[in-house]
Amino acid sequence: MTLKIIALISSFEEHPDMLDSCIESARDLDEIFVMDGPTTFPLNKFDYTWTPYSTPNHVQYKKGTGVWKSDADKRSEMLWQAQAWDHDAWGLWIDADEILLYGQYLRDHINRATEESAAGYTIRIVEYDGSVASCYGKLIRLGSIRSYTMSSYEVILENGITVALPNVPICSAGGIPIGEIEGRDDPQLALKRPPVIGEPHLLHRHGLRSPKREAPRLHDKEAESFDKLVKEGK
Repeated sequence: MTLKIIALISSFEEHPDMLDSCIESARDLDEIFVMDGPTTFPLNKFDYTWTPYSTPNHVQYKKGTGVWKSDADKRSEMLWQAQAWDHDAWGLWIDADEILLYGQYLRDHINRATEESAAGYTIRIVEYDGSVASCYGKLIRLGSIRSYTMSSYEVILENGITVALPNVPICSAGGIPIGEIEGRDDPQLALKRPPVIGEPHLLHRHGLRSPKREAPRLHDKEAESFDKLVKEGK
């Protein structure tokens, strides 16, 4: 059975060129789902319809006319749509201010992960200052997840267990490994490094957003709410 990979692109009021380049970066994947719309509190009635996107080839674009209750609800909706398309496929989350680099080689990495019976696979994300994080929740088996509870960082697995899927910093600005490194032969250097040429990874282009765009990053708001609950002991 041929392995399928779906790009899951979450967007809200991005510049059309920014969204176009994000979509274009995922052209080597089998299908592209774009969910464009806001989230806010409280929940209002949300109406939407599938509409064709301006670019051709395997892009399914959904434009919201209302709001989702949270970023997690929006991502759950995207997950369910992708599962309906192919429950056994893999999904790669790409925010609209990110691009996938070397996506044509992503299938090779997932094939290895599939042999190891993994529910997910880590992928690196790079910032413009050279800092790098290892993402545990960006690349997933669609059928292994039931829903999202905290942006893309916390999920309920199909077996009912809630787990965290964090972005773990591995390099600081300039690509410097984080933590103590014991010389040039330290095996940690193989793990705490920027991506090499040809290695699929994400580039976060937040600095290219228009300065006029004041909409907050939705997952940041949810993370702030989570931190507040932890401090309050709830």
